Amino acid sequence: MAMTLNASKAYTQVVMISAVIVYYMTFVTGGVSSVLMDRSLRQDTCGKSTHMWKYAVLNTIFAALTLFTYISFPGGGEGARARALMISILHLGLGTWGFLLRTSLPDCLAVIHDHYSHIHFFFVVCLWHNLVFFVLYVSHELYLGERLGGDLTLIPEVRKHDSAVDFSYQAQEQHAAQKAAALYNSSNDSPSPHTLKSSTSSVSDVPPLLKGGGGGGGGGDGSPKIMKDYAVLQTTDITHTSTAFTSNDPRLPPQRGL
Repeated sequence: MAMTLNASKAYTQVVMISAVIVYYMTFVTGGVSSVLMDRSLRQDTCGKSTHMWKYAVLNTIFAALTLFTYISFPGGGEGARARALMISILHLGLGTWGFLLRTSLPDCLAVIHDHYSHIHFFFVVCLWHNLVFFVLYVSHELYLGERLGGDLTLIPEVRKHDSAVDFSYQAQEQHAAQKAAALYNSSNDSPSPHTLKSSTSSVSDVPPLLKGGGGGGGGGDGSPKIMKDYAVLQTTDITHTSTAFTSNDPRLPPQRGL
């Protein structure tokens, strides 16, 4: 049963993708053809007042870019939403322009219909194209996309992934909560600074020679005397070394006396 539903869904997507691509290719082809066949409209008086030739050119370019981004634009994320919003705004602007052109200049439209039938027919198609797709895009962003559980404004992406992996928002939120709980538990299980200080304070930095209790004279076990002799020997060695280095190195400037 699940395989049948998946197959029917795949067939529906293929039919929808094919219909969208064929429609946009037909629209762009018709726009290019009408613009080329009635290019003399640019020198006509009604053509200059209505700018219908420019309107047809802009709609053709816009449809070509929409088809290109529909196929190549990456799906998901805010980029897809920004693309849908931009297309909706452009459809609204071009549709409003065509509607005002039709209601404000009926005489010129009648002349264009009689002498430039190709571009007039494409003008009517552009008018309905912009208004219908504006409603579809707005409905998709507000309701249809969430209702259908997918993005219909872009071509579906084919990916291979493990069927056991859950990509839903609920699974991602659950994974993030588990990770935060694990980090919180690990921070509570770590030793306190007082414990670390107590454990490290037991280790002495005194050389091994000074740790033991020798049998020499001095204070009880001989440790004070050994420490004193070791300090005197170390100071004497440092003094002799610095004096020899100062007097024998010819690169150093002469030392000032006290």
